[in-house]
Amino acid sequence: MKMVSDDSQPVDIMLELPEILEHPVLMPSGEYLSIGEYVEHPEFGVGRVTRTATYHDDLGIIIRVEYPDHKHRTLGLKFVHKVLPSEKSPGGDSLE
Repeated sequence: MKMVSDDSQPVDIMLELPEILEHPVLMPSGEYLSIGEYVEHPEFGVGRVTRTATYHDDLGIIIRVEYPDHKHRTLGLKFVHKVLPSEKSPGGDSLE
């Protein structure tokens, strides 16, 4: 018994890549955030911003953050706040 047809049609997939932003971005707090600065996430702790980008949609601006354990996470601006790199983080390690 044959379950899959040999005459299946090709499928088109549209993939939208984000626009990489080179300039500082405005956070919901009113502060500007640049690549190389630090943010804190309640669960992941303090990390350094390595990239900013936008899809020009409901997601808004997203940031790529590197954490002390060398893990990278992509986060929305509304989920983080800007910090100094020496500040301690209850959700993770400090970057000292």
